[in-house]
Amino acid sequence: MSMDLTVIIPVFNTPARYISSALKSIFQQQAASAPNIVFVDDHSTDEETLAALSKIATESRVEVLTNAGMKGPGGARNFGVSKTTTDWLFFLDADDLLVPGAFALFERSAHDNPDAHWISGQFVNWYPDGHYEYLDGKPYSPEPISDCFQLEILHRPVKQFISLTPITQGTYCLRRNLYDRIGGFDESYMVGEDWLMWMKCAREADLYLYAQVVLHQRRGHTSLMSSQIADLRYKVYLDVYRDVRFRAWRKPLRWRIYRLCGKLAENNIQQSKWCDAASMAWLSAKAGRNDFKRWSKALILYLKCIWLRT
Repeated sequence: MSMDLTVIIPVFNTPARYISSALKSIFQQQAASAPNIVFVDDHSTDEETLAALSKIATESRVEVLTNAGMKGPGGARNFGVSKTTTDWLFFLDADDLLVPGAFALFERSAHDNPDAHWISGQFVNWYPDGHYEYLDGKPYSPEPISDCFQLEILHRPVKQFISLTPITQGTYCLRRNLYDRIGGFDESYMVGEDWLMWMKCAREADLYLYAQVVLHQRRGHTSLMSSQIADLRYKVYLDVYRDVRFRAWRKPLRWRIYRLCGKLAENNIQQSKWCDAASMAWLSAKAGRNDFKRWSKALILYLKCIWLRT
């Protein structure tokens, strides 16, 4: 019971200790077959990062590549995939840690569910003070993966990914033919490219989701992207809304855009960015126009921004 798998890890000025820890968490996996490991450097400039990549390039099963131009995380992942031939693909962020037994879970699932193209576990947030939390804020205590696999098959889960994204990088593996069918990551987005790919996957395939934590996602440290860049994620939601292939899900997409843009407007108000706040409030109002209560709330927020700007 083996799995032909490559782990692809994009890197851009990632602290050396994070790279080392991520690699160690892969080596500690208890799987029947060892995966290939590909680090893709997106033209880092930090000397510590470059030294760490040079060091791990000597490890067995590890390959370090340099991306063909600075393309962001999606472009780095695509470049890594283009240099591999395995049937299964796994994407891990360089600052996160896998739970021992994650790959064994994926191997068994692929064996037991030969029609599966998209398999995932769950993740928890991991903070600098050492505590862990589920997405809903409930505390979590690290524990090994159980032999009792609780599986839920989500049929074409587009709506679930609009309301609450149940996975992240480092929790799922993907068959190459599904990756090829959806065209991989859209390199025109620096943020939101992962959610867009998951939406495309959800339109094409069922998600085999296990109630097992397979990833500790590092939180509370300096992000590789600034919050200002992260705020641009609303653009990918707008583009999906306009995409005719997602026409059937426009109502929940409008609600997601309404909430996100409203939140971004409030954030910009707190930073006294009145023009940005007004733009986000106006987008929120447009998204909520079919519901008078939502529309009026967003419109009042927009008028507040205009008043504060003057």
